[in-house]
Amino acid sequence: SWVMKLNPQQKAIVAEIRRGVKEGETRPLVIAACAGAGKTHTLVTAVAAAINQGLDPEKVLLATFTKVGGEEMKKRLAKVVEPAKLVKLRVGTI
Repeated sequence: SWVMKLNPQQKAIVAEIRRGVKEGETRPLVIAACAGAGKTHTLVTAVAAAINQGLDPEKVLLATFTKVGGEEMKKRLAKVVEPAKLVKLRVGTI
C-alpha cells in the first residue's frame, strides 16, 4: 500500500486523520515543512485514505501557497481517488 512508503512522521499524520474519520472527529490539519520533505505526498495519501475510509470529500479543503502546488495535488489525487469523489474535493491556493 502507498501508506507503507511513508516515513514515520508522515505515517503518524495519516494515522491521526484516519483515527479522526473513524471517530467522527475530523479537524483542520496544517503540514509545514521544507521543500522536498514530502508534504504533498503526505497530504494526498492522508486524504485518499480518509475518503476511502468514508470521509465525505465535500468536507475536504486542501490549500497551498502556489498554483503549481495545487495543480500537483489535484494530479496526484486523480490517481488514487474515484473521479466522482474527486470532483467534490476543494483544492486550491491561498
